[in-house]
Amino acid sequence: MEHLSFDEKDPNAEFPKAFTSAQAKYESSNYKEAIVDLNKAIEIQPKYANSYLLKGMCKAQLKDKNGACVEWGKAKLLGSESATRMLKQYCYKTSPKTKKRKEDNGSQIHLNLSKPITQKDLERYGKYFERQVEYAAEKEKEIDQNILFGMLIFIVVFILIFVFVIANR
Repeated sequence: MEHLSFDEKDPNAEFPKAFTSAQAKYESSNYKEAIVDLNKAIEIQPKYANSYLLKGMCKAQLKDKNGACVEWGKAKLLGSESATRMLKQYCYKTSPKTKKRKEDNGSQIHLNLSKPITQKDLERYGKYFERQVEYAAEKEKEIDQNILFGMLIFIVVFILIFVFVIANR
């Protein structure tokens, strides 16, 4: 991620000040404070993809996977290849069921890059990514529950066999 340089006396330097401060706070593991600075940077310059990318990285460090994925989704929409890699690595873990759902999903959002991206677009796409991440989290929880249920059945069957073997001695 690039480091921005700026003249602190420049009255238009609020964005680079906020972003650079956020980078420094991220690098020193002050993730919550970095998010505050990134919110300022995004308010000033909402179309700077690296702000969303770094905000996602902060949220990931704070164990907010859903929040991280939403921020990386916004950065991806603004053209960040790094965000695309982060989404693939951390947010789009696909099982065969998830792949099938993605194929069947008629509510895919396509970005028209011939028009400028507005803040409203980012909010709309952010909500879309939030829904996608929530769905993935629900499916992950469902899979975990199925595994636990399978383990419980195995244990019960094992105990019944053990009791049957001991009773027939």
